[in-house]
Amino acid sequence: LQCVQRLNRTLNIHFEKRPEDRIKLETYNIENLENINLVELFFIKLLQMPNYNFKLKCYQYRDELQSQLNLLSQSIDSLIQGIDLILNHEYLPGVFQLLCFLYNIVSNKCVPALDLLSLVDALNSPTNQII
Repeated sequence: LQCVQRLNRTLNIHFEKRPEDRIKLETYNIENLENINLVELFFIKLLQMPNYNFKLKCYQYRDELQSQLNLLSQSIDSLIQGIDLILNHEYLPGVFQLLCFLYNIVSNKCVPALDLLSLVDALNSPTNQII
């Protein structure tokens, strides 16, 4: 990932300073490879790829996305486990129903469900503070 970022940044900086190098590499005749080392060949093939910059960005995001998806998957699993614990608990569903009822009274609304942060915000609003 860092290699892709560094490569992209280095190419962009170099081509801003010397745009003629981009044209040389993009139009290089790939059949004349006798005097070219592997690094040069890599850059020639990379730059002749259509939308190489976009493809590098996609590769970078793909690597970042996988770790984010793993974290999100763990969070979703924890959330599902927590919901199952609440639903299968003897008293918690009734407690949450009572909290929703209290929220509707305090906020003068009629919502069928709520998140706990909404309840805390409603209870901490200035109109509900005892002076």
